[in-house]
Amino acid sequence: MTSFLKRNNNGLLLLLVALNLGMLALLLWPKPPLPQGPEGGPNPRMHHLFREKLNLSSEQATAFEAAMQKHRAVSIPELQKVRAMKQDLIRSMAGEHPDTDKTTQLIQKIAQQHAAIDSLLVIHYQELKAICTPEQQVELEAIFMKSFDRRNGRRKSKKR
Repeated sequence: MTSFLKRNNNGLLLLLVALNLGMLALLLWPKPPLPQGPEGGPNPRMHHLFREKLNLSSEQATAFEAAMQKHRAVSIPELQKVRAMKQDLIRSMAGEHPDTDKTTQLIQKIAQQHAAIDSLLVIHYQELKAICTPEQQVELEAIFMKSFDRRNGRRKSKKR
């Protein structure tokens, strides 16, 4: 009877490990890129969102688009580096004997890369803010906060 329980415990343990690895892979799987305009150009929905919500003048819209293209040119390669490091992380954990040192190093590198991307986003936000009037800056902040909340799995919370 004890060998039967031991065999079942080992099977359950293997099943739990497999499920955990599967969940981790699902969480770290690269997400599809945002929709792009023709030939990898600007995303027309984002352009429309900013133009409509902020009521941008044509000069502001042109400056916004230039700032957004500049930000994409810098941030997309950085995001691709994170995706590659996450794939390396999964591979380092997937083996029969995961390399915990390599895993720890990769996690630290990913965190540093995310911090660099966040710094780029702060610079981008400041550039966009400089284009806006004070009234538009309030709405720009709301757009960024909504985007931040959506990317981090937060929904509108009810105020108590």
